[in-house]
Amino acid sequence: SSGTERHPVVVSDGAGGVILVYEWSGGAGGADSDVLAQRIGGDGRCLWNGGAKPVVLGNSSPPERRACAITDGRGGAIVFFEWVGSDGDVDIMARRVTADGQVLWGDSTKALDVAATAGIEEHAVAVPDGAGGAVVVFETEPRSGDYKGDRDIAAQRVSSDGVLLWGGGKAVVVASGAGREQSPVALADGAGGV
Repeated sequence: SSGTERHPVVVSDGAGGVILVYEWSGGAGGADSDVLAQRIGGDGRCLWNGGAKPVVLGNSSPPERRACAITDGRGGAIVFFEWVGSDGDVDIMARRVTADGQVLWGDSTKALDVAATAGIEEHAVAVPDGAGGAVVVFETEPRSGDYKGDRDIAAQRVSSDGVLLWGGGKAVVVASGAGREQSPVALADGAGGV
């Protein structure tokens, strides 16, 4: 397609193929980027939308970027990505895409908002929670106030049907100090946590 495809991530579909998730930049000057996905069978054929085009996971007018993906354990994937607002706000969004290419979580115009504050949430990593959902871990930074510029590590668990399970829907801070906590790494604990 016209435009630029970049930053691919791949997860197994559990049936000898993969789900490819990537950023696509195009349009006026290529400043906007979207997150797209395609399932590729073990024989190399594209399987979604008759192989003609990928499914769209994020395509609002602000850019979506930096996707991370994990298997949903059912032939599909759970994908987290950043949504970048024009005012500098950055949120973590999520979509689940089924083995047959059906896009779940959120609505037709916007993905599920996993971490939405007035600050910056970015650099997400995720692991399966063992129950069809995921735990996502990411950096968070206030853009104003006494702690402006300070980075912490936060996490949220999302159920298989897209419900935010921790902190009453608000991400929980798991590492906070006077310095900058950055570059999270996550490992599932085998009991639904990380």
